[in-house]
Amino acid sequence: MKKIIKKGSCILLFIAVLIVSIFCLKESISFADIRQLEVQEQSKIDYYVYLKENDYFEEDYLPAGRQYIASLIDYIAVNFHYTYYTDKNVDMNYSYDITGTVIAHEPGNESQILYQKDYVLKDLQQQQVDHAQSFTISDDVQIDYDQYNQIISEFKSDYALSLDSYLQVKLNIHITTGYDEFKNPVIKNESLEMKIPLTEQTIQVGMQYKDINQSSIVEEENQLEITNIVFFFFFWVGILLEIFVVLALVRMIEEEKKAKGHYRIELDKIQKHYDRAIVETKVLPSTEGKQVVVVSSFEELMDARENVEKPILHYRKKNSSIFIIVDENIIYQYILK
Repeated sequence: MKKIIKKGSCILLFIAVLIVSIFCLKESISFADIRQLEVQEQSKIDYYVYLKENDYFEEDYLPAGRQYIASLIDYIAVNFHYTYYTDKNVDMNYSYDITGTVIAHEPGNESQILYQKDYVLKDLQQQQVDHAQSFTISDDVQIDYDQYNQIISEFKSDYALSLDSYLQVKLNIHITTGYDEFKNPVIKNESLEMKIPLTEQTIQVGMQYKDINQSSIVEEENQLEITNIVFFFFFWVGILLEIFVVLALVRMIEEEKKAKGHYRIELDKIQKHYDRAIVETKVLPSTEGKQVVVVSSFEELMDARENVEKPILHYRKKNSSIFIIVDENIIYQYILK
């Protein structure tokens, strides 16, 4: 009975430690998974072409999408509009500037650039938005068309060149998005561009977009990592304790098997050599009023039998055998386990 209680206690201890170890492992380690952030971007470039005083147009300006006479252009008012959305609350740092680049290249071949110069149209602007889902950039710039047109006109005249040219106006955006579930920030660089032809009699302003007006999914694979060193320590303590409990259980089972093996060998030996002296019984005689003498070996019990000339009774239990000799006032007993 004690062995059963001891074995049951070990099993219960093993289960309890296993549950605690699993809890500690769960609390101490971040398991690998894929986390996502949905990003949407929308943008628009709008512009108006303002005219010099003239005898042909009553309007002060012309809207976008028209053909324009270059010599009548005073300036071009450009508005850049850009909105950045996320599906979760994040921290966003963003900056932008507006630049202009005068480019002259061989006719029909934009890769063969003959002249290029950059201009800052709007200084760098920096903003921060915390725990939000969107921000919007809306800014204006005025393009002095004659200034840039004159640069290329003089360049062509000085070197007697035949070339194509344009002014590239660009809104440059740099975004750093910090998301709590991402280990690294999400960095995006975007730009909105428009081209204004130079040194032409009539022009048409063109707009170009780069990865704007789109939705995208940003993914980050979270690798297995330790997040709580204390729980991780107790997880390994639990593992060591479980190993100790398992070894104890194995030792108990082996000892039990060994004991059962020894019991069977001894019982077979007794039954083989002393079968004539043994009588099987299913009921143990009462010990009331009798002195019980427990002997340490079956051979001693045989010696007692020779003295009292009584049979040896064999009562078999589950894991033991009781051999007894009943005399008038004495019971001789040997227990084999």
